[in-house]
Amino acid sequence: MTPVAILATGQTVHASSRDEVDDAELIHEAVATALEDAGIEARDIEAAVFGSAITSIQDGIEHHGKLVIDAIAGRLRPSFRTQTGGTAGASAALAAFYLVASGEVEVALAAAGTLRSGATGAVAQKALAMAADPIFRRGFSGGALLGLAQTFRDYMARTGVTEEIAARCAVQQRANGALNPFAHLREAVTLDQVLSSRPLAPPIKLLDMCPTSVGSAAVILASQRKVRQLGRERDCAWVRGFGAFSEPSIYPGRDPLEARPVRESAKKAYRMAGIRDPRREIDVVELYNAASFQQLIWSEALLLCDPGKGGELFLSGATDRDGDIPLNPSGGVLCTNNGSDAALLRIVEATQQVRGKAGPHQVPDVSTAVAMGWGGNQQFTSVMVLGKTYGD
Repeated sequence: MTPVAILATGQTVHASSRDEVDDAELIHEAVATALEDAGIEARDIEAAVFGSAITSIQDGIEHHGKLVIDAIAGRLRPSFRTQTGGTAGASAALAAFYLVASGEVEVALAAAGTLRSGATGAVAQKALAMAADPIFRRGFSGGALLGLAQTFRDYMARTGVTEEIAARCAVQQRANGALNPFAHLREAVTLDQVLSSRPLAPPIKLLDMCPTSVGSAAVILASQRKVRQLGRERDCAWVRGFGAFSEPSIYPGRDPLEARPVRESAKKAYRMAGIRDPRREIDVVELYNAASFQQLIWSEALLLCDPGKGGELFLSGATDRDGDIPLNPSGGVLCTNNGSDAALLRIVEATQQVRGKAGPHQVPDVSTAVAMGWGGNQQFTSVMVLGKTYGD
């Protein structure tokens, strides 16, 4: 397998709406930034992959990838779309990785995002409800919220974690997001503000949940030969390991708290990267926390602590920006959630941390970073390990 690096990244500032652009223009903003970062031109891209989720309902557009071919440098090149819910952007990056690692191409681009022109909160939840099994679940599906609320209740009962601990996670993430110039929500919040915010699906409250954001992101991946040709060996993030697992959204005995796809994705990615002690060998983690309490479950699934100990890890201060395993210094999905590009943003942010170019939210001395994606009906996951070097 050819060693592959993420050569460059691009992302837009995220907001509630962008009325002055269409979908292709929005996507091209991130792509153009990535091309400039890479020091190459659109004609140097040999293949392009686009990630977007549930756009038929949110934007009234089917086959969303058809509209953005020029925007992603896909004209007269291999180009296709990935759709794995919230993980769509990470799936696009993995598909681009496969194209380069296989030797099929030397430079590939992955982009994700959508304008969400019709995506009010109610519309988005309707789309997610329609993704549920039409026989066994759709009749009582409440979109993402009810499933998350039930998972939160089960997690509290099993571990003793409280609503206050989850609220403190939201406070932590919003403080991080306040330092990120690209984040949608850039205002810090207090514990009292989170706990007193409007109930959505108890125990989840408004400030426990991610926003509905508009924006886009892009990454450019290149072979080791191309990276060396460009003289960028020390200004990139090498893909040292990856894993992507999924499971049915419903089956007898399924335990959402076990988070098996995340755990298996992490195990595979760590094995490829030669990581034996994730807590000690990883410098920063960008994870997909659509709700405040999820970072506790994902901490366990990513093997940063023992099962049921996510709350203890958080309360220890280890996951703070100045802790030994910072989580989401960018503010994560709690501060920015386009849905289509949220998982790709985790890769963008992890890449920039490794390159030392994350700006105001840069964590010092990052050599190894992990990016995690999650989507679908809580069923698609991905984990990518990025490093300053390809390995020993």
